Amino acid sequence: MLSELFIDPNTSEHYTYTTLHQTSLAFARSLHHSFRLQKSHVLALFLQNNINTAAITFGTHYLGGIVSPANPAYTVRELVHHLKDSGAKILVTQSSLLKVALEAVREVGIEKGNVIVVDDDDGKESGTKGLKSFKDLVKKGTKMEEVKKVQIDQRKDLAYLVYSSGTTGLPKGVMLSHRNVVSNLAMLDATEGKIITHESRILSVLPFYHIYGTLPHAVCICTD
Repeated sequence: MLSELFIDPNTSEHYTYTTLHQTSLAFARSLHHSFRLQKSHVLALFLQNNINTAAITFGTHYLGGIVSPANPAYTVRELVHHLKDSGAKILVTQSSLLKVALEAVREVGIEKGNVIVVDDDDGKESGTKGLKSFKDLVKKGTKMEEVKKVQIDQRKDLAYLVYSSGTTGLPKGVMLSHRNVVSNLAMLDATEGKIITHESRILSVLPFYHIYGTLPHAVCICTD
């Protein structure tokens, strides 16, 4: 059995169960103390597939927040619709998408200080002053006061607010509760059998902004 839970083949960066747990909690502390994220607040992801997606997601869920992934191919107009419709209070993005991201948050009215950049290039491009670094937030979060896990109603409280492709109009938010996600995994297990075990290796080729792409994160954790 591999000790790593997630591995980025390009950078060799990896998470174990322990480091994912620690990083998620540290990020949750920063979200609570620095951003005042509360239950049912929405955190939007405007990212290409990134190894930190799981830690960001679980940190948000720890506080009862809702994760709303957006297509990284969105134009400014499309991202503006997503942010407005979801009511996102925080946006997590990457350096290569900053131009679109910053134009969108400016139009929506999200404060620049509520934009978090995940990659190593954060703060090095023009116009990035005032943005938060995911790595810095995690580092600071390890030294912050503990935050109590927010209790949720698994049937009613949302885990994700994903969006349709918009083929017949504007993309529409699809509300997925925590129970929805777990039930989906249970149905997979019931229909396909034990196709995923501790020895399984899953290649994440699907986009993480799509609901199909979010499931490998939950699958890995549920097989613990």
